[in-house]
Amino acid sequence: MKSQLEADRKFFLEVIDDLARDAAQNAHEMEMTPEQFWAHMQREAKEFDRMFPAAAEDVEETEEETEKVTEEEAADRFRQAIARTDPKELLFHRRGGTRDRHPIPGSFGTSWHLPPADLTSPPAMSIMSAMRFCVLLCLLLLSAGLAQPREEEIEVTLRRITPNEVMDILDRFPEMVPGYSAQVKDRAGLASLFPLSEVTADPLESALPGVRFYKGLDGSTLPPFPYLMAITEDRRYRMPGGFNLLLLDCGLKVSEHNVLEMARAFVILAVGTQHVADPETGGYEKRELLSFPQIAFLNADRINEVISTRTYSAKLMVKIGDQIEEWYFERWHDGLGDVSRGTEAGQLIKQYDPPEAKHDSLR
Repeated sequence: MKSQLEADRKFFLEVIDDLARDAAQNAHEMEMTPEQFWAHMQREAKEFDRMFPAAAEDVEETEEETEKVTEEEAADRFRQAIARTDPKELLFHRRGGTRDRHPIPGSFGTSWHLPPADLTSPPAMSIMSAMRFCVLLCLLLLSAGLAQPREEEIEVTLRRITPNEVMDILDRFPEMVPGYSAQVKDRAGLASLFPLSEVTADPLESALPGVRFYKGLDGSTLPPFPYLMAITEDRRYRMPGGFNLLLLDCGLKVSEHNVLEMARAFVILAVGTQHVADPETGGYEKRELLSFPQIAFLNADRINEVISTRTYSAKLMVKIGDQIEEWYFERWHDGLGDVSRGTEAGQLIKQYDPPEAKHDSLR
């Protein structure tokens, strides 16, 4: 609960910073003095109260329960954020503000210092009113369930690799070729038996830099079933089962800080083994190797939740095609442990056992 409150608090402070920058920009573009702009915002706040008469009462209860951001703190944060916004000197010179000669880290290149504000003055009261409007609006949206998670659609690119590229992989990893296929003397003919597409996506490159991913079709089943593999300089890993071993060999660890990044990569690799094209229709191989399930990340949270004796460290809400799913991730030593995939209603879709890693540190 405490971590959630801290996350909510951080969210509101970031919203206030954004609102302050927008306010400074709007005042500048509208050629308003600070007093005129605050009066304009105050009228907007009154209009909000008129349209939503029950909002203040509902939000005050939410604010008391969560203790996220007080009205006074919001107003102070608002003023400070505006003071860091450059170039908006017209907003401050009337109050005797001074400007730093040197930028400070995290500023927009110039920082402003205002003298202590009189919170009883008309401009300050307007700020307080405007800030109450901003904070009330943010709290109202969340408490009413209207703040929907941002949908981040993942762009996955697939490229059919050439026969020469296929043969380069087969030469490096001859275990991919079963005995009967190894008798094929025609290299082009052999390459045609192992069609592959290279898979690229930003979350994969971010979590697993330098690793290359490929989608292929397993001809040992009918119809051929899609699979994914990761390749480093001298090792090949079937995905997602070899995820932990890949991390280990790359010198990577799943930590509290990067668990969400690693979880996103795992989702892409796990979902990528699903059929996209219809195996019963013509041209299945070509379409399947150039297709990938649609994936959009809706929400990602670090958690500490015990479900059926397992302690999960991360939860992702993922939209796959038209279905919203909930994924829970357990940290296991330096890798991922149990991964539980279910519907939004809580129905289990698939349980991924701890991805194998034959190494003492991951036993």
